[in-house]
Amino acid sequence: MSPPGQPPRPPAAQTSPAGGIPPGSQLTWDVGDGVGRAWELFRHAPGAWVGAILALLGVSVLLPVVVFAIGFSGDIASGADVGSGGDITVSGEIGAAATVAMVVVSVVVVVASFVAAVGVYRASLAAVDGREVTFGTFFQLHRLGAVLGTILLVVLGTAVGLVLCILPGIVFAVMAMWAPLFVMDGHRPVEAITRSIALTRQRWADALVGVVMTQVIATVGMLACGIGLLVASPVSWLLTAWLYRHMVGMSDLAETAPAS
Repeated sequence: MSPPGQPPRPPAAQTSPAGGIPPGSQLTWDVGDGVGRAWELFRHAPGAWVGAILALLGVSVLLPVVVFAIGFSGDIASGADVGSGGDITVSGEIGAAATVAMVVVSVVVVVASFVAAVGVYRASLAAVDGREVTFGTFFQLHRLGAVLGTILLVVLGTAVGLVLCILPGIVFAVMAMWAPLFVMDGHRPVEAITRSIALTRQRWADALVGVVMTQVIATVGMLACGIGLLVASPVSWLLTAWLYRHMVGMSDLAETAPAS
């Protein structure tokens, strides 16, 4: 049991009576307990989680809208004709400056989204491991490049699988979903992906139920007029990190991570 005031920790590794690893078809975690633990972890730093989400929304949604509105209105104003009756005829087009601005903003949004993903992995593991999560936790640069490279490899592998026959892409995406977390623990990108696949094969029932539950939580958040995602998203991320720690502890992959 965790000390008073400290976030709950994932359950210790369990083995079968014979001392071996339980078969992957056996569910080794209680869904209600897992979701409850994720909720408690969120409650320890709700401001940091909600603030990080709002910051990302500000970059990915508000910034493009503002830039486009300013650029578009300026170009339209330069090409608007006022008729004798007061009618305004718009003949302007989006100019080169506005186009360049939108391209730059698009690049910024993509980069910010990837950096935010790294921040989510970092903060989620920090919370599960009992470390303090603050707004600044999401913007630390530790292992940024390695995690970004891993995400790009997973995206590329998923895209190839989708092109080939759709199903392979989905399977690969699910099996490689733990790779960024392995990277945060010190592993290299390719090694992290192979370990993620091995982990999913060993604990596929745990992983499958975990994926379903995170989707259920996200759906519930969307049904609450979208505002519920401010809570549902962090809870689903924390559940994923907590389950990762649990699954690794239940597998033969539980070992000291290499030096960063």
